[in-house]
Amino acid sequence: QIAEGVCDSSDFAGTSVEAPVGGAEAIRAAIESGAVLVSDDALGLDVMLEAGRMGRTPGADFALVACGAEPIAAETHPQLTTISLNGEEIGRRLFDTLISRASGDRQDAPRVTDVAPTLIARQT
Repeated sequence: QIAEGVCDSSDFAGTSVEAPVGGAEAIRAAIESGAVLVSDDALGLDVMLEAGRMGRTPGADFALVACGAEPIAAETHPQLTTISLNGEEIGRRLFDTLISRASGDRQDAPRVTDVAPTLIARQT
């Protein structure tokens, strides 16, 4: 309602402001596009719920990939495809680098270390 009021006021003032797309509306539009990539597994679950309301099934009617590799992603039906950012590996490499530098063993240890994400392909 606030957004509608702003848009109405802007029309009155001779300017134009488009109403923002709401969350559910944005999710429905993404589902209709045929492929959805979201920033975390919780949002992936939201997409799955909205898809159910639309009578659509992730993995059958559209592709869905989330990020985070949370344990719940493997428990959904269908199971949520997700991307692991490999936080444990990042932590392990950080610890090893800090210990090496602190002990003086590896002052030349790299300042940047890439840890590639891992796709955990499931049913969506």
